[in-house]
Amino acid sequence: MQKIPIIGLGDDGLDAVPASVRPLIENAELLLGTERVLGLLPDSSAERRVIGSDLDDLVDRIESAGDRRIALLVYGDPMFYGLARYVCEKLGKDRFQVVPHVSSMQLAFARVMESWEE
Repeated sequence: MQKIPIIGLGDDGLDAVPASVRPLIENAELLLGTERVLGLLPDSSAERRVIGSDLDDLVDRIESAGDRRIALLVYGDPMFYGLARYVCEKLGKDRFQVVPHVSSMQLAFARVMESWEE
């Protein structure tokens, strides 16, 4: 079974996604994400489903997708108070591949040229 990528995006959409990750989105048959995240993507032939607050519904959508190529798209780092933790707990870590985006904290500190270690 192919792993389902959980990909973090930022306001820059696909522009900041590594070249190795882009095909996971571009070749997906089903894109799952919030309206905000799905709005960052160019039009494609993939089916798009908006993730709402009902996370059990999201789990059901993933389960019912069968062998379709899925990409689960979230804003920022999927593991930092994110959706990845929930779906991994419900469906098993072995079913997913997590690709984080630079967090807003990392970006803010980089822009002011300060360390955020402390």
